Amino acid sequence: MFKISIVFVFLLLYNSIISLQAIAVFLRYRNKPISIIGALTSFAVGFYSFGYAMELLNLLSGDISLAFSWYKMQYFAIPYIPVLWYFFVSTFSGRKVARKEIAILFILPVISTILVWTNELHNLFLKGYVVEGNYILRGPFYYLQVFYGYTISFIGYYLLLKNG
Repeated sequence: MFKISIVFVFLLLYNSIISLQAIAVFLRYRNKPISIIGALTSFAVGFYSFGYAMELLNLLSGDISLAFSWYKMQYFAIPYIPVLWYFFVSTFSGRKVARKEIAILFILPVISTILVWTNELHNLFLKGYVVEGNYILRGPFYYLQVFYGYTISFIGYYLLLKNG
C-alpha cells in the first residue's frame, strides 16, 4: 500500500530518545529561565516523533484505525512545536513573554487539536485518511495550521538571528 522506510521509523524513534535526553539536560539546570521552555519544546518534539513512528508502524502492519489514532495523538504536539520554539527563542534572547501573548499564540494550536480529534464530525482538518492510496486528504484548517506554524517558526528564527 505505502512505501515506508523502516530506517525512517527508527530515526523517528531515535529522535524521541534524543528528546528525552534533551529534557534531562534542561531539567538539570532548572534555575535557568530557558530550562522549562526547553524541556517542554523537547517533549513536544519527542512526542511527535514517537507518535509519527507508531503511526507509520501501524500503516506498515495494515492497521489503519490504530494508525489514525496515532495520527491524532501527534496533534497534542505538532501545532504546539512552532509556538514553543518561538517562546524558547524569546527566552534565549532575553525577551520577556507576556501571559497575554502566551494565551493568544496558543489559541490556534488548541483549536487545531480539537478539530483533529473531532474531525469525523466536520472534516475541516482532514477530508480523508488513507483513501484510495492517498495518505491524507487535507481540509481547509490543515492549511491554516501549516501557514500559522511556519509563520510563528520564521518569526522565531528571525528573533534568533536578530538577538541571538
